[in-house]
Amino acid sequence: MSEIETPAAVEEAGPWPQEWWKDFFAEDHVRFQIDLSEQAHDSDAEVSLLTRLAGIGHNTRLLDVPCGQGRHAVRFARAGALVTGLDASRAMIERAGRSAADRGVRIEWIHGDMRQMHSESGFDCVTCLGGSFGYFGNRGDSAFLETIRRALRPAGTLALDAPSLEYISSNHRPFDESVVGGRRVMQHRRLDAVRGIARIRVTIEMAEGPVSRTYCQQLYTAKELTAMPGKAARGSEEGAGTRDEHSDPRARIMLRAVRAGSGWTHRRRPSPALPPEDRLRVRPDRLRRRLSPGFRWR
Repeated sequence: MSEIETPAAVEEAGPWPQEWWKDFFAEDHVRFQIDLSEQAHDSDAEVSLLTRLAGIGHNTRLLDVPCGQGRHAVRFARAGALVTGLDASRAMIERAGRSAADRGVRIEWIHGDMRQMHSESGFDCVTCLGGSFGYFGNRGDSAFLETIRRALRPAGTLALDAPSLEYISSNHRPFDESVVGGRRVMQHRRLDAVRGIARIRVTIEMAEGPVSRTYCQQLYTAKELTAMPGKAARGSEEGAGTRDEHSDPRARIMLRAVRAGSGWTHRRRPSPALPPEDRLRVRPDRLRRRLSPGFRWR
């Protein structure tokens, strides 16, 4: 296997699996994902960064989607936000509910597909964190952004983090082996760096034998993400505890966008409120591809 797979090699592995997450986030892999996120990420630092970037505070109506085990949602609630968490994995929702109860916070949990939110609820902020953006391909991701826009009140804020195609391409390893939650985990990775498609076959050694699932994700460059609604800022404070290509904090890009009418607005220059280490300057006039319509620079 070459270090970075060609587009043809990815195609040979089959078409983009529809709703692959239903199998991946099954009970056995949910335990792995929870252990991995707790081991690889500094959730307190992530929430601290987000509260500054998105202006999250007391009584902020916030939707966290997908919320996973609630590691961000619970912390936002403890900071005074009025939080709703949505996730397609019932096991994740159940774990999130237990975590909220243990921390003594009240959160509305919804088990459902994040592409099918029928909400005109006027949230002040929607967060999509943990590298969970890119599950649906280019068209699906753009449609998901439109769903988020409808869930926000006018001038509401989207805060999103996503894996960086540039960083992952330059640090790609076709095989990785680690111990997560006391279990041996092997990852066989295919990367189409041209189309930005990553496929990871994750095998976990369980007591009853190895269990394998496939993870798929559409990756974007910083320029492509900046062409989407938002202003990008590299989250140096997101701090992960590993140097794996997908969990290294340098591999993640933070986007912030504001709903304005039927689209989104964002400024060409980083906000002065952001410290220099949180800024990512990208020339929007050099963008070649816009993934969602209705956005304007000002």
